[in-house]
Amino acid sequence: MTMKGIFRKDMLQIVLSWKVLLLVAVLVSSALVYFDAAIGLISFFPIFFAMQASSTIIADRHCGWYRFSTTAPITRKRLVLSKYQLGALLAFAGMITGLAAGLGVLYLRGQSPAMEDVLMSLYLGIVFVFTCLAFLIPLEYLMKKTQEFLAIVLAMIPPAAMIFAWSQSITSEVQMVNGDVIGMNINMNMPLLQGLAVVAVLLFVASAFLMPGRIAKTDQG
Repeated sequence: MTMKGIFRKDMLQIVLSWKVLLLVAVLVSSALVYFDAAIGLISFFPIFFAMQASSTIIADRHCGWYRFSTTAPITRKRLVLSKYQLGALLAFAGMITGLAAGLGVLYLRGQSPAMEDVLMSLYLGIVFVFTCLAFLIPLEYLMKKTQEFLAIVLAMIPPAAMIFAWSQSITSEVQMVNGDVIGMNINMNMPLLQGLAVVAVLLFVASAFLMPGRIAKTDQG
């Protein structure tokens, strides 16, 4: 099986779950729209799409494909690397879908979102997706098959910590005239969030460069 065949297998595996995926997407999207948070679709879809790449690892290990793959004309290192490539591809597809869905809903409602809000949602999605995948893909291979949930929880800690650190840097300043409050200025510290997005991508690239070779040397089924 070639790399092209690996991608076809993984995509078919994801597509076979289309009913569940569609249901989740509709429910979450409906909730975001209902609570007037359609801008959150820009973050949701990259995360939702990219996580499907990690689900193929779980399926491969549980059905025995990961062990069987050693008989295929492709190295185990390349097989692991393909999961990073699939995750990145799905993340970018999710960004496009999220931007189209989020902005589409807002424009249909006659709302014009601020560019800062759009970028903030996009950066948050990037931080979460690429940081999470940088840890999740190796963990799903190196931990036991019965520890998938633990792997997911552990992989979510770094991006959550990064986002929390950014949220703590947000400041607000009340505007007052003659003792009356007339408004509030909120500094979202976008440079820090943008920097974290860059760090997230670099973490993902570093993981994709360093981990496939190490994982290939293990005998984890």
